[in-house]
Amino acid sequence: MVTNMDKSLCTGCGVCQVICPRGSITMKKDKYGFLYPSIDQNTCINCNKCDNFCHAQNIKTQSVEVPDSYIGYNKNADQRLKSSSGGIFVLLAEEILKLNGAVYGAAFDHNGEVSHIRVEEKSNLYKLQGSKYVQSTVDKEIYLSVKSELENKKYILYSGTPCQIGALKQFLNRNYETLLTVSFICHGVPSPALWKQYVDEQSEKYNSSISGMSHRNKKYGWTKYSMSMRFENGSEYCVPKEKDPYLQLFIKNTCLRDSCYCCQYKGKEKLSCIDILLADKWGNVSGTVPDIHDDKGISTIFVQSTLGRILWDRIKENLYYDKTVFQEVVDSNVAYNQSCVASKYKNNVLSEIGAVSVKEIYSRYAKTPLSKRIKRKMVFFIHRGAQKLGIVKLVKKVKKGQTKQ
Repeated sequence: MVTNMDKSLCTGCGVCQVICPRGSITMKKDKYGFLYPSIDQNTCINCNKCDNFCHAQNIKTQSVEVPDSYIGYNKNADQRLKSSSGGIFVLLAEEILKLNGAVYGAAFDHNGEVSHIRVEEKSNLYKLQGSKYVQSTVDKEIYLSVKSELENKKYILYSGTPCQIGALKQFLNRNYETLLTVSFICHGVPSPALWKQYVDEQSEKYNSSISGMSHRNKKYGWTKYSMSMRFENGSEYCVPKEKDPYLQLFIKNTCLRDSCYCCQYKGKEKLSCIDILLADKWGNVSGTVPDIHDDKGISTIFVQSTLGRILWDRIKENLYYDKTVFQEVVDSNVAYNQSCVASKYKNNVLSEIGAVSVKEIYSRYAKTPLSKRIKRKMVFFIHRGAQKLGIVKLVKKVKKGQTKQ
């Protein structure tokens, strides 16, 4: 039974609950807000379906070729601005809708909680845009709806974390030619209880309910993305990631799900279950696009399947893009091959959720000392100046020439 498996491998996908023929499994939150299966032993018939359909116990590995690799961004400035990076996902979603399909992905609700929803109208795609740095709940109805529509040969785009894609594929238990899966190089998912506490504290501080939010707002730029919250009374909170308590606790690995510290979806062979894999263009990744340093967001794109290539060919005219080198992207995104390392303060942070404010937890365990903050700012501005003067590009050319020799 899934409750006997190593708990640190469970991703909370909920497939065991869906597949149980007796309805013996329910997904229950622990004190940190993470979902885990609970089995009613009085009704369980020991059929082992929960184990057989558990993706975490049946990880698929296959030898695959290096994917087609690109950098690029959406020509539509508004769509790009509303996206976490270059605005690729929304173009893929629009193409699926043009084929009379449906799109499934993570969305905030009015309480700030995140769950997967179904979208079939272009006007609602904005709900699925942008990163949500909290785990999305995938209800039973979502799994059943996806399967039903695929059985009827409807085109489906399903987006989520790599483990959520793996869970869906294990649930479906067969390949569908009309299913396009889209994911990203994942850092991990933080405690839903910590996020709920933060939302509640912000609402109390501004004396108003939250009407909208973004974990990757570009008001101060893409590289210096911000936590943004809008309130019913017209107030707004928008703070760069370096100063926002919640984002810092997330980035510094203090509050992630246990499975994120030993993620099984790392490396090319494990991530091959995904048709199109997206990421931010960080580091030394080759390729040239117009206004490459405009700080509005550039994506890297791995196209990994036949359907992925078909959809890529349909959207690329709406992009500024260029080919890049797969290994360069991997080298600049350590999370592609490696799980994040837990902060030494992880247990402290989790134990204090609900006991003290999120701001206080951040001050104790995640706030960067002033001396380091000053040093980082100096390095950032020096590097930015060197980019504008063309010095960075010149150094790369010299290094490349030395390597060839």
